[in-house]
Amino acid sequence: MTDALQQTSPGQVLGGKYRVDGVLSEGCTTRVLAATDLESQRPVAMKLLRSSELAHSDSVERFRREAHAAGRLQSPHLAATFDVGELDGGCPYIAMERLSGMTLADKLRRDGPAPERIAIEHVLQAARAVAAAHALGIVHRDLKPKKLFLAVVPGGGETVKVLDFGFSAPAVDRSPDEMLTAQDETFGSPHHISPEQLRSARNVDHRTDIWSLGVVLYELVAGRPPFDASSLAHLSMQVMGEDPPPLTAASPALQRVVQRCLEKQPDARYSTVAALIAALERVLDPTRASPAAAGGSAAGFSESVPTPPMSGRNAVWIIAGIVVVLVLAVGAWLMLR
Repeated sequence: MTDALQQTSPGQVLGGKYRVDGVLSEGCTTRVLAATDLESQRPVAMKLLRSSELAHSDSVERFRREAHAAGRLQSPHLAATFDVGELDGGCPYIAMERLSGMTLADKLRRDGPAPERIAIEHVLQAARAVAAAHALGIVHRDLKPKKLFLAVVPGGGETVKVLDFGFSAPAVDRSPDEMLTAQDETFGSPHHISPEQLRSARNVDHRTDIWSLGVVLYELVAGRPPFDASSLAHLSMQVMGEDPPPLTAASPALQRVVQRCLEKQPDARYSTVAALIAALERVLDPTRASPAAAGGSAAGFSESVPTPPMSGRNAVWIIAGIVVVLVLAVGAWLMLR
């Protein structure tokens, strides 16, 4: 099938109701067009799956999952979804709110690291959208600055909107090193996904998003991700086995929050995004009472602080010490016999 999306041009009408105004972005499997709804005259962003992907059931399933999620989710920090459907030839599309602004990735490249308070506010807004998704059993799995859009709102303010829910399963036909550089939108970025997601993208829960929010927060403050390498193998070793460099640009309170988000074991992270939101709000306002201190729970949860897991390096030294003690004890016992 010829990819009809390659032939779109300004003025063309798609599906009998959307006039193409231009191209907003392009990926390996999708294209996002600026369009106008002819009936309402409302500007929309029209996301379409390329015809060349229709033969790949995994691509079609991811797109349908995103469309389904978009229709269910309601949050001021998500782009509103107006319509989903299929064009002639069976090419699926999603018509969404057309946003004006830039992604946090673009802003980071342009302006460099953000002040701590601004970075926290950006992540708080994203986290509220993620919490709404988790309440419906939807896990994003690909949170990163490129998927967080700093949208201009009426009156001149700005707000963060999370993009691409439900469209983040890993590609099955890409080599490991291609995952580091391809601009495809169909898999989680290795720089931002959790250790458990690196091992198996299918066997993760909502806590993988908590890791990713911690990575985003680290990156916004430091100007770089906590883990970086030129190959997937090296990057995976860092994510799964090394501590991130200290976030010296942050306050001690924020450092503790980020550190907990980046715990290797999911059980050692915040148990819910609501708990992370409460912790970040306390960084902004230290006088705010914690859920435990207030005698209740925030957003319907009770948050306990688990003991941080032992680092690999400390574990090695402790085991070595136990072995030495045992050897000395056995030696002493043999000498006394």
